[in-house]
Amino acid sequence: PYKFVVDECPCGETWVYDEVSKTGECYINIATYDDWKKHFESGAVSNKKFILKNSIDFGERNDWPEIDLYNVVIDGNYKRLSGTFHLDGSKHPNGVGLFNSIQQTESGAEAGVKKLLLSLTLNVNNFTPGDTRGVGGLAGYVQGEERSGLYISDIYGGVKVYVNNLKGVMNRYIGAVGGLVGVARYTDFSAIELRGNTTLEIEEPTVTMASDV
Repeated sequence: PYKFVVDECPCGETWVYDEVSKTGECYINIATYDDWKKHFESGAVSNKKFILKNSIDFGERNDWPEIDLYNVVIDGNYKRLSGTFHLDGSKHPNGVGLFNSIQQTESGAEAGVKKLLLSLTLNVNNFTPGDTRGVGGLAGYVQGEERSGLYISDIYGGVKVYVNNLKGVMNRYIGAVGGLVGVARYTDFSAIELRGNTTLEIEEPTVTMASDV
């Protein structure tokens, strides 16, 4: 559905034209891991649109920065993000995943992730759930400012999530663990096809479970 016209945008960006809405915008190119680090590994990212130009393999990581997205769009362009992550849940206060959180913080702002392939394994230790703290392959916490304000669509591949030493109370309102996301509010999910499994090692018997996306 897209036409790519590179010369419509500055160097390092791609013009993305949507045949349905008949509109186009410049998206920032993410073609290499260096591009990823430049734009995402500084922490919080706000009010930007990105497009993957190539698949990226993060390898095996024993550390991973906190990455929170606010009013950000990621067009995966049907490229793949892959890697194995060994994470300390206590060091990720906003949720645990490839992204800590993905949020729409302004009504009417476009925010979401689409057309992305995932091949991820998360091994998470020392996780304590909270009302906005979950564990998911893509993100621990996703929320729209308005109903269906955030979208997660056309996501394919495989995700495995292992959580050890989980403590506290976890139900449909407080924390959750899922293959794609942990806690989700005001989010529209469509065309999701993931294969994998979620394994928990419960440390305290007070934990209660609820299924999530």
